[in-house]
Amino acid sequence: MGENQPNTASTASQPAPSMQMYREEQARLRQMLDKRAAIARKLANIEADIEQKETAYLESTPNGNIIAGFDNYIKGTGAAAQRRKAGATEQNRVFSRSSVSYRPGSLTSAAGSHDSRFDSRIACAHAHIYVF
Repeated sequence: MGENQPNTASTASQPAPSMQMYREEQARLRQMLDKRAAIARKLANIEADIEQKETAYLESTPNGNIIAGFDNYIKGTGAAAQRRKAGATEQNRVFSRSSVSYRPGSLTSAAGSHDSRFDSRIACAHAHIYVF
């Protein structure tokens, strides 16, 4: 039961919160949120670049590739034509799907376009910053 009691020794040594401390923490929080948003934008750009390069690779290797295998290369042009029609399927996207932030259908095809996973307003919605 003693663990639920406030430790008077530690609270007495800490200075009382002041408006100056509040503003410093507020500025620190803004910096951290800005940094988080910048990192999220950078991650979104990297993921879009990976997706673009992966699509180019899958489309440029209709006869066979490291992901789908090289069976179509041996079979000839009929199988290659069928694969060319199918294009890059979602199941072949090994690199795009390996991202921690991957959600099916939510990756953007162009870097810089809006992606709700990295919306900076979401991060700020939980941070209540009051300016006096």
